[in-house]
Amino acid sequence: MNKTVSILTVLSLLAACDSYQRDTRSGELWDVNVASANDGIYINLPFAGDLIRVNAEGISVVDLDGAVPNRLVESPDGSQVLVFATWQECKEKSEDIVFPEDCDDLIDNSILSIVSDAVVTAEVDIPSHLNTISFSNDGAIAVAYLDYDASGDIQVDGFADLGEVAFIRVADGSKGSASVGFSPKQVLFSPDNQAVVMSRSQVVAVDLDTFERTLEAPLTLDADQAINPSNAELAYDPESGVTNLLLTVQGSSDIYMLNLVSKYWNIGDLGAIPSDIGVDDMTAQSVFVFAGSSKAVVLITVNWQP
Repeated sequence: MNKTVSILTVLSLLAACDSYQRDTRSGELWDVNVASANDGIYINLPFAGDLIRVNAEGISVVDLDGAVPNRLVESPDGSQVLVFATWQECKEKSEDIVFPEDCDDLIDNSILSIVSDAVVTAEVDIPSHLNTISFSNDGAIAVAYLDYDASGDIQVDGFADLGEVAFIRVADGSKGSASVGFSPKQVLFSPDNQAVVMSRSQVVAVDLDTFERTLEAPLTLDADQAINPSNAELAYDPESGVTNLLLTVQGSSDIYMLNLVSKYWNIGDLGAIPSDIGVDDMTAQSVFVFAGSSKAVVLITVNWQP
């Protein structure tokens, strides 16, 4: 969410950064990737291990109960900030252990803190490798998953399901999860409150009320064949109530169409590799365009008439 920052907020922000940058010790003092929320600007201070909020009223330190923030994501409506953080735990039991370096069995735990008005309202334990967040259409559900194409190092603690997707209710922090296959790529949200997750060679739908899987649809029946989705959209027909998934794959002119009601696939050929998809729910039509070409293909998604 991008918003206009007032002069007072900017001045407060500069003052906050200046106070921390007076420290002459080495290390990154503040992260330029801030989160802009309705109640102020949230800033991660890696060197201090703190999270602060800056607004016209001043600077507030967010109490993360000892966890160290490393990434911030604001909710679509700006009412909350999701904070990816870690905290250390010593598995040894000894009175001689005072500092972390005294522990020979020190592990890092990952947590997602939901923050509103500079206060943590909920905490959710999540795997450390989940590096991408998508939000449902109403912003009530956050979906965390591993995107291999996202920047940054992928950290995996112990044995982990790399196809796990976490579904988090932002209001109270309740969580569910589902395994969706290797390399989740994109998450879409249907009008009937389902999340549709594209991963390598399969599509999985999850009910956002129960967090249970409602659909698992492979893109191929050949276990040795990998089909990588490149783009996807949901096309909804208000007259029939049918939602269709339109999916293109890398290096192919094929278009995959999945009816989420009947759960049947249709596969067609667009004649060229598409570069983008546009959907008009009012007319139940979809448009496919192609790089370097004036050509476009219009598809009536309900009756499958290209």
